Amino acid sequence: FYSGGEPQPRSRQDFIASVTIVQTPPTATNLKGIAVDAVSLKPYITRR
Repeated sequence: FYSGGEPQPRSRQDFIASVTIVQTPPTATNLKGIAVDAVSLKPYITRR
């Protein structure tokens, strides 16, 4: 996370993302008819 205009982040946390994609009827704003239904983030823990 960045703080007070610092050039480097103070800390970092990695995540594993699970994303559910759905197909919907195409519209003028969504020409391909692809949408994100759900996003889940879980902390990534490095195994040593």
